Amino acid sequence: MLYLKELMARDSSPLTPRSYGMDLLRWFRFLWMLGIEWDRATREDARDFMLWMKSADKPVRVHWRHRGKAASEVSPPRSDGPVPGH
Repeated sequence: MLYLKELMARDSSPLTPRSYGMDLLRWFRFLWMLGIEWDRATREDARDFMLWMKSADKPVRVHWRHRGKAASEVSPPRSDGPVPGH
């Protein structure tokens, strides 16, 4: 966890070490689910974790502007904007 301490000491967002910590928690929970000790994980386990992360459903969060509104009151996202990553 020295890495997380060093991240916190840098001039970065406080959310960065939190994000890394949450990722580590996901990794450890994945290993626990399979009954694999963290120091016995293989490259194949890491590959399977990444494949599982890609296939897992992502949580859908309601934008703060739309909290408390019925789904019929929320307009769909615009489709005429730029394509992400381009």
